[in-house]
Amino acid sequence: MKKTQLYLLALILAAVGIAGFYYKWKVLRFPVEPQSESEVWEVQARVEFSARSGPNKVTLQIPHNPPGYSVIDENFVARNYGMNIERSRGAREVQWQIRRASGTQALYYRATIYRDEHPATDPVEPKAPEPRVHEEPYATARATLLDQVREKSVDSTSFAGELVRQLNAAKPSEEVSLLLGKNDKPEQRALLAIDLLADRQISARLMHGLELSDGSVETELKPYLRIWDTELKQWRPIDVATGAEGLPENLFVWSTAQKPILIVEDNPRANVTFSLQRSLADALDTAKENLRSRDENFIAYSL
Repeated sequence: MKKTQLYLLALILAAVGIAGFYYKWKVLRFPVEPQSESEVWEVQARVEFSARSGPNKVTLQIPHNPPGYSVIDENFVARNYGMNIERSRGAREVQWQIRRASGTQALYYRATIYRDEHPATDPVEPKAPEPRVHEEPYATARATLLDQVREKSVDSTSFAGELVRQLNAAKPSEEVSLLLGKNDKPEQRALLAIDLLADRQISARLMHGLELSDGSVETELKPYLRIWDTELKQWRPIDVATGAEGLPENLFVWSTAQKPILIVEDNPRANVTFSLQRSLADALDTAKENLRSRDENFIAYSL
């Protein structure tokens, strides 16, 4: 073999090696340094309700490909319940069923999550909502409020932000007071904002997320709005309390389903609580688990 051929072969092998190293580092998230550690969180949802006589069915929305994070392990605990997982329109839910139950029921979903910084999936442009006809005096209140918002905004995102601020004003206008009624919870205000934005054919969606923190804490899901930007062709998030654009850096998106997080048939008093615990794990083991959660066969060809 000539020297030039030998040098060329060595160059090719070196390039392949560097490319493989870069792929494992940047794409597969394998650690570069030995004994590296990565953050993982154990997130738990606890469903509690009083069983009614006869069949009971429970539906809980669970994470589906959350941007910036991977779910590397899941556990479902529901003694004597049947279970199946449904997927639709970028959402995922677990359904538990039991023919007979009595007393207080407790069902659990637990996930181990890992920050991998993968981006959100490409957005699908939604169909513009059709305005609905409303009875008086609500129709006039809606039109007046939206006209006031329009004077203080320049596009769909700023329009939504201003609307949220008016819905959360310390001294709300007469129109806001009428439209809100007794619906003073953040999620109810967000749903009202979505309904009002439809009057201006602005597409908006509800999203729920958890803010991750250190240690072991009880936490709660927070609602956020997503507004479709017709010019940029993307969803832009809005804080439902302040109207500010953007999301917290440590937000774990729990669900983008346009459904209640928890549904227990014929049982409106059912509730779900959340807790999380942060810990450190071996970075290589975490990367392997991340790969395994996506494709059990893929990891064999990636090491």
